[in-house]
Amino acid sequence: MDFQDTKMTSIALYDWDVPIAPGDVVTLIDEAFEVLGEQPDRMFIGYEYGTRRERNVRYQIGKKRVRDGLADGYAYLSGVSLFEPRNVRDLQTNVSVRAYRFPRFFAAWRTSHENLRSIERLIDLFCRLRTPRYGMAYRMPFGWGPAEYAGGVLKYGAPETINDNTSSFSRAQHNGEIRSGRLRQLYPVNVLSGVHDATLVGGMPLRTWIANTKNGRLVEVGDNSIWYVTHDQCQEITAILKASNAFITGFDERRDSP
Repeated sequence: MDFQDTKMTSIALYDWDVPIAPGDVVTLIDEAFEVLGEQPDRMFIGYEYGTRRERNVRYQIGKKRVRDGLADGYAYLSGVSLFEPRNVRDLQTNVSVRAYRFPRFFAAWRTSHENLRSIERLIDLFCRLRTPRYGMAYRMPFGWGPAEYAGGVLKYGAPETINDNTSSFSRAQHNGEIRSGRLRQLYPVNVLSGVHDATLVGGMPLRTWIANTKNGRLVEVGDNSIWYVTHDQCQEITAILKASNAFITGFDERRDSP
């Protein structure tokens, strides 16, 4: 199988208040790789455009650069393991934190199935460090661009069926609508926070509605809630949420969820 067809499980968590220090990001990456039973090969250190050039170095060298203060002011920090040695295009595992403009934690790893235990452990790992305002987990082939999808970009060659409201979600990160409590769409794994109490469903705050109606399962993780929805429930709950105006502008329920 071409690596582009390899299914990846991905987590994207968005928007928190206090920037994460480079050393804490490295600790987060180390612990995330331990959860996944992997070892990072390379570190990418990116900076605000026009300030310094990106560094792509062996992971241990990257850790030394962080200790020496050379990652201060980072725009993003990533730890990755490679599918093949010296092939930095095909990333078997990727754990990264973006700090510039729109904070985002992203993790993606090669997997033959959706491992909810690993997903929950990684979300818990991050939520012990910061409280993201929103997030989700999904699966798609590497070639469809799971990292690009997290940022609200549809990668060239990805099927139109996953283009739920990609441009609208990208815009929501820029204009702050991501803090409104509305959802991008309904995923099997959704990460909610206090901002979602502003979204009313059946006259109740979203998380209260979920708990009272048993539409899915809520697991509390710090100040966040993980909302698990089975595939069988998605269509019915999606219709209820759409009628309650619970989605970011531009959502199209005819599209397929990753």
